[in-house]
Amino acid sequence: MKKNTPSITTTACPPLQFDTSTWFAPELTKLSEHLNDRMVEMMRFYPESDYKTLRTMISKRNELRVDNIVITAGRTAAFYAIAEAFAGKKGAILVPSYQHYELATKRYGWQLTYLPEDLETQEIKLEGQEFCWICSPNNPTGRLRSRAELLELIGRYPSVYFVIDQSYATFTTQPTLALSDVKSHPNVIFVSSFTQTYGLPGLRIGYVTADKKVVKEIEKVVDPWAVSTMAVEVAKYILIHPAQFTLPIRKWQRNALELETKLRQVDGIEVMPSDAPFFLLQIHCATAAELVKYLLEEHNIALYDATKLRGIKGEMVRITSRDATDNAKLLEAITAFCESR
Repeated sequence: MKKNTPSITTTACPPLQFDTSTWFAPELTKLSEHLNDRMVEMMRFYPESDYKTLRTMISKRNELRVDNIVITAGRTAAFYAIAEAFAGKKGAILVPSYQHYELATKRYGWQLTYLPEDLETQEIKLEGQEFCWICSPNNPTGRLRSRAELLELIGRYPSVYFVIDQSYATFTTQPTLALSDVKSHPNVIFVSSFTQTYGLPGLRIGYVTADKKVVKEIEKVVDPWAVSTMAVEVAKYILIHPAQFTLPIRKWQRNALELETKLRQVDGIEVMPSDAPFFLLQIHCATAAELVKYLLEEHNIALYDATKLRGIKGEMVRITSRDATDNAKLLEAITAFCESR
């Protein structure tokens, strides 16, 4: 009797991703070879319980102490750990921004105040607050608050803890806060990630940098062995081989600026100002959902619908620039969509 053979399933071509705010073209060949060589060892052994080797590498690179670092299962997990460690606090969030600032703090009973993200830094008022959450460059707007601005704000409110999302610090050539600033500003809590700069969203590893008293509180709520041996190995490899992962930020910025300039010539949309290689696009000729659906179904292009984010006004999508060839495909597709309205 002839046995049934399973049918071969073909996988559709993945969409061209303009919807993720990460570096789109990491070179991972040598990293993959390294992981292949160590695969059995990584599967057979637990990671260090305190990730001391990785913490030491990060601390030395940033002129810090090991007890200034907490390893987390990604940037988002760091936000939830901070929210849990300081449950019930009063906090201000500049919106629109990353939605998990709000979701994490609400889960742990925080009392929240929302401030418009387009406020000038000197206009931010934090009287009565215990924490303030800031992303710079900010996702999704791309706005950069200068190092001088942020240091002035941090110094103006020494009793307020500032949770500074550093995930996009490498997306600009302008001076930003340094992780070593926690030595002179104990009210700063930095969150960093290996996702955005290195284009590794599937890795799920990040870290918090803060005063050792803050670190001790966060360590109480971080799950043991939450970060896999493989993720730790990747992070260590990146730190040992930085030249393999240098972000070509100036070229990326030029491509983004060229895309923004050409999109401004298309009727029915409006490009919002940005200091990063991602930016918001306001849709006047349709809804953001209609544009997202059209691009995915007709051109296999993915955009991020930002319309429902707190603080967003109007129909908005976020676009993360890619290379010139991919950007030209996006421009052509958006132009066709707007001309059909």
